Formats: sequence, C-alpha cells, structure tokens
Amino acid sequence: MIVHNKKNNGFTMLEVVVAVFIGMIIVSGIILSMTTSTRVNSFARNLRNATIAGEEKIEELKNDDWYDMSAGSDTYKGFTRTWSVQDDTTSSSLKMVTITVTWPDVWGNTHDVEIATYMYRPYGQ
Repeated sequence: MIVHNKKNNGFTMLEVVVAVFIGMIIVSGIILSMTTSTRVNSFARNLRNATIAGEEKIEELKNDDWYDMSAGSDTYKGFTRTWSVQDDTTSSSLKMVTITVTWPDVWGNTHDVEIATYMYRPYGQ
C-alpha cells in the first residue's frame, strides 16, 4: 500500500509571483520617494543660495554712493541678478530696491526669487 504524504514543504509558483510583485511595488515606491526627495532638496538649496545672492546684492548697493545707485544686472555664482532702483514718492530720502534672482534647474525650468527693500539716504549725503 502506497501512502501519499500531502505535506507541502515549499511555496507554489503563484505565491512566489505574488510575493515578487508586492516586493517590486514596495521597491518602486521607495525609489520614487528618493528621487522626489532629491529634487525637493535641490530646489531648496538653490532657493536658499538665490536668496543669499539677492541679500549680498542689497549689501553691495548699500555700500554704493546714494546718488549713483541705479538699475542693472549681473551673474553671480550661476544666478542672474537683476535689480531696479526707484525713488520713493513719499520721501526724497528713500529709494525702493527690487532684486530678482533667477536660475535654471536641471530639467530646464526657470525659477526666481524676488527681494524688495527700502534704502534710506544716510545723513550727510
């Protein structure tokens, strides 16, 4: 008499395929979140550096002669800075300075940050 033992000591092909499919979904989700995180970190770093570039331009303009302060543009550490200087209509001692810093990202999109401030004419000038 032959007795068949019905114990299964392994996985069926269907179980293996389902497990691999679930593993692929999990891994692709992790990879997607890593690439998104890298993109967001790159944008945040560029935004910070653009803001610093704009603030440095404000400091440069503060050190210029009050009457020679004028609009312009330049390139600074990979960023393009453009600034305008306008006399304030309420006071002859104030000028409004607006600085726009632009940069391209690696995907070809152009981003910018704008900083606006008032500068007061120092006494004696």
